[in-house]
Amino acid sequence: MPSASQKPLTVAYFSLEFMLESDIPTYAGGLGVLAGDLMHSCADMEVAAVGISLVYDGNTFSQIINPDGTQAFQETDWQKLDQLTKLPNRVEIKIQNSPIKVDCWRYEMVGKTGFVVPIYLLDTDIPDNPDWVRNLTKNLYAGGGEVRLSQEILLGFGGVAMLRDLGYKDIKTYHLNEGHCAFVPWLLEPEHNFQDDEVRNFVRLPLIPRFQRDTTDLIMTWPINTPVITFPGILKKLRLKII
Repeated sequence: MPSASQKPLTVAYFSLEFMLESDIPTYAGGLGVLAGDLMHSCADMEVAAVGISLVYDGNTFSQIINPDGTQAFQETDWQKLDQLTKLPNRVEIKIQNSPIKVDCWRYEMVGKTGFVVPIYLLDTDIPDNPDWVRNLTKNLYAGGGEVRLSQEILLGFGGVAMLRDLGYKDIKTYHLNEGHCAFVPWLLEPEHNFQDDEVRNFVRLPLIPRFQRDTTDLIMTWPINTPVITFPGILKKLRLKII
């Protein structure tokens, strides 16, 4: 079966959520549905693409519409091994100067011709991590600002590191699905000798990349372990906006 991993990689698509299948709890709504549809289209058109996101295995529920139109929810027991493949790859990043171990799962989007676009899902729910780190991949959009910021660092720093560990060295385009992925260009700067225009040429976004104001207030006080670059500096260099 042909696969995106057998071609030079055209695009790495980063998103905090993907709808892979309706019963896999890695999406919340339209953002994830769009990301999943794009990856399906890449598979159908045999575009050499991969997706990068997080896997979530906390409490999950299915929605039930009652005969009178009211809603009810039923807890479901979803297990990663049911529909994903565990990979041996493991990388390490730092969040607030704490070492974080990151594992990886793979899901295969199969196109009409059998062409495969892999989706790589990062996982911190492993025994080697402390509880607060394990909880980062429990639930999508859960917790306060610190949890969200940590998830976004995990997606950006961990996603790029995992791609390198998987052997993806030459990637034509990094597509960032909204501001959740804004740490990706931050990590690309050292790889491109801090040539800002070169990094911008590699990055594509559907909207101007933005950090939410509460996230910005937090990150100004957090140590970010990337040589040379400071947070205000990266905002100016890559033209990131604060809302």
